Amino acid sequence: MSKQSRMLPAVSDFEGPGTAPPCKRPVDIHVLVRRINRVLTKQDTRMMRPHPCSKAYQAYGGAYIAGNNGIVATQVDLAAFARELGVLKPWEVVAHG
Repeated sequence: MSKQSRMLPAVSDFEGPGTAPPCKRPVDIHVLVRRINRVLTKQDTRMMRPHPCSKAYQAYGGAYIAGNNGIVATQVDLAAFARELGVLKPWEVVAHG
């Protein structure tokens, strides 16, 4: 291994002098759904993630929001919706897997 390949990138390669390289903290999907549901419970709604082989998955997609009067939203993008609610911070990313 050469000395140059072990060198760290120059500070000027990042956003500003003295700043660390950007890193994202992974957040598990189950944790994210719990965070979302804490906010939605105050609105009498709930985020649901059906099993992929179920009829609900075929009808509503991988995530949907259900309320007292039925389905409120279908085909919900978890990351975008969580960012909109403010439960997924800019330094966090959804861990798939």
